[in-house]
Amino acid sequence: MNDDSMFTQRELILNLNEDYQENCFIANSPEIDPDTNFYNQIKPCSSNYITAEEIDVKLAHSDQSFGLLHINCRSMLNKVADINVLLTTVQPTVLALTETWLQEDATSCINIPGYTFVHRCRPDWKGGGVGFLIRNDCVFHELENCGAEAKNGIYESLFVKIKQMTGKDLMVGNIYRPQGMTLCSLTMSLTHCYRVYLA
Repeated sequence: MNDDSMFTQRELILNLNEDYQENCFIANSPEIDPDTNFYNQIKPCSSNYITAEEIDVKLAHSDQSFGLLHINCRSMLNKVADINVLLTTVQPTVLALTETWLQEDATSCINIPGYTFVHRCRPDWKGGGVGFLIRNDCVFHELENCGAEAKNGIYESLFVKIKQMTGKDLMVGNIYRPQGMTLCSLTMSLTHCYRVYLA
């Protein structure tokens, strides 16, 4: 760790949900979707579905220069036109994408004007995949996977570091937990990942 770091190794522990119980059947069963049956019931934050026009209005009144959106694609190839319309309307700095379902040979088919596409396919099996569409005026570089956990299917991830005009560069991560992976496994793996990236 750097001497000027304000975190110690002991402090870098990810707590996704304080109310989480490790032995909770609904959250850990591979046959049950925890997002539908557990997490939507506890409401750790309020999120509403809104239209692209509503997002554009909200961002137009913001003084912030960095905008980040997320889409769970559930197959990106058949949604490229819709994503193009969204990015033309909203123009966030970064659009995070999960469940792209792309294979390596299909990533070259993604061409959105004004954005650079970076992607990581799910290794060794169908589905999954995480990516970013990053606005072309951003200088960034992709970070290496921080551990074997992503390769072992506990989660899928992609991290980039985006250069800032002033201050520290921004690290942006896109993490997807496949159905059937326990929250406890994810928490332990991501705690290790944070320690690697923040060291």
